[in-house]
Amino acid sequence: MSFFDLLPEAMNLGLPFYTPGTLLSFAALGFLLYLVLDRIQLLHGGHDHSNDVRAVRRGTLGAGSLAAHSFLDGISIGLAAEMQFVLKAKLATRTLP
Repeated sequence: MSFFDLLPEAMNLGLPFYTPGTLLSFAALGFLLYLVLDRIQLLHGGHDHSNDVRAVRRGTLGAGSLAAHSFLDGISIGLAAEMQFVLKAKLATRTLP
């Protein structure tokens, strides 16, 4: 649901640089890339073809991708907060006599 919630804002931010079809293609490509990686991991479970080994490897891939996603979210939130502070400081020094 958050994808559809953020899609209009992402489209507005990306329209000066790309066409709407290109932006949606990027989103679809990212989803398909993750889907292919998940399926490759499921097919290549090693020599032991038990469901337990496959489930652990698939769970590790899911947890790792969630951790990487959260890390990038944290970086972007931190940078946005830092930039907000810098911009406020610059505006404050500009308007002071």
